[in-house]
Amino acid sequence: MTALTTSQSAPFLQRLGQWAPIRVICYSAAIIAMAIIAKILTHLFVPPLPSPLHAPLMAVRNLLLPIAMFAAYAVLVHRIERRAASELDIRKGLATFLAGSVVGVFLMGAVYVILWGLGMAKFTGGTGLDGLTVAIVYNLATAMGEELLFRAVLFRIAEEVTGTTVAIGISAVIFGLMHAANPGATAFGIGALTIEFGIMMALAYVLTRNIWLAVGIHMAWNFTQGYVFGVEVSGTDQPHSILKTSVSGPDLLTGSSFGPEASILSLGVSAIASVVLIILILQKHGWQSPRFRLRLRNEGIA
Repeated sequence: MTALTTSQSAPFLQRLGQWAPIRVICYSAAIIAMAIIAKILTHLFVPPLPSPLHAPLMAVRNLLLPIAMFAAYAVLVHRIERRAASELDIRKGLATFLAGSVVGVFLMGAVYVILWGLGMAKFTGGTGLDGLTVAIVYNLATAMGEELLFRAVLFRIAEEVTGTTVAIGISAVIFGLMHAANPGATAFGIGALTIEFGIMMALAYVLTRNIWLAVGIHMAWNFTQGYVFGVEVSGTDQPHSILKTSVSGPDLLTGSSFGPEASILSLGVSAIASVVLIILILQKHGWQSPRFRLRLRNEGIA
């Protein structure tokens, strides 16, 4: 009788949050709401190009948006799960963020070293260091937003429901499909991106139980593609780059207009990184066994 009374007296949001789909909906809605608000404020207060205020104000907007998303998520986690959102803790994640940044640069750098060695890539000067701050902020904001949604929300909760293996598959497929409308997207490119980022980033989260390793890899991977080498990032151009890279050869090796993420070279280097992550996870006994339970009674949920 006492246990029943305690359950009934728990706040409605906490009891509702025992159901995993409800938490996914609540957290995703909060993140999307922040993005919509940011878009409205951008339209109202950021003058369009060629205004000289456009770039600095967009940089501020890109910096504040993921912070707002993180804050909204953390508040909801506290209210629904009755715990601190440790998966966002930068104090625990700073070292792994820096390590991830090095890994991301190395992985994408390796792709272009191979292309250069095969005679398929030629490098010329770009715009130098113009737009460096904007590029850093933009790529950091993109990485933070996507890792929050796909790893801290979707993967984390799917793993609670199904275990690690199935959750990786679910979150990776959804991540890949979300990029299907990008310019130059092909079935192979989306499949490659699903494996490269959908799987590798989920594994980075599993290893640390914190999103900052994944954020570091994600940011540096995109930054190296777009700002260092001056190539398309998932089909999207970035306006400034240190180098301008021209590639020639089979689409399977170059990725064509979608960028190097749609190549077997990126697929190969990310697969090697994923194998290393799996080994480290297994050594830490961090892989959760398969199961199915939609209604959860975790430590943080009454």
